[in-house]
Amino acid sequence: MIRTGLRLGEQSALTVFGLPELPPPGSGIVNARTVLPNETSKGRSGRAAYMPVSTLRDVWGYMVWDRREMLDYGRLAASIPRTGTRWWWKIRRWPSVRIAGRWVPVARLDAQERRHLLVAGPEGWEPAMVRLNQWGLPMSVSGWKQVFADANARCAAQKVALRVTPHMLRHSYAVITLELL
Repeated sequence: MIRTGLRLGEQSALTVFGLPELPPPGSGIVNARTVLPNETSKGRSGRAAYMPVSTLRDVWGYMVWDRREMLDYGRLAASIPRTGTRWWWKIRRWPSVRIAGRWVPVARLDAQERRHLLVAGPEGWEPAMVRLNQWGLPMSVSGWKQVFADANARCAAQKVALRVTPHMLRHSYAVITLELL
């Protein structure tokens, strides 16, 4: 969040097919562009977001290693459904889902609806969300808040005078961006 300026709700609603591709090495691209849809942005006002390539590389590393581990655990614990009532399908250029007999672009789904999306992965069905919890299920906004609360409690227990919220990271992003300008 500190490197992208994404709000907590935007971070929680990021899907695997909304994540920008890594640019080719040596391309000179420093920031990868993605578009946040109206349905998941504050005030339903979609916007472009830019992710530093170094951060994007870390996210893709998470996808390959940590996310896969969470999916494996979720499958063992049977928390990930084996079949889905909703799935994504590439139609033309945009991912869409079939809901009540109609094709709906994923960009029109809100964060709660996106949490039900499943995609076919190499090991079977998996959540379409980028960030997963320890059970292999989509990370919710309240789950993120709990992560920060737990981290703050650990810092306090160790007598480390540090307390951070997701909104503080967004403000830090803004200050860093202003300094760079």
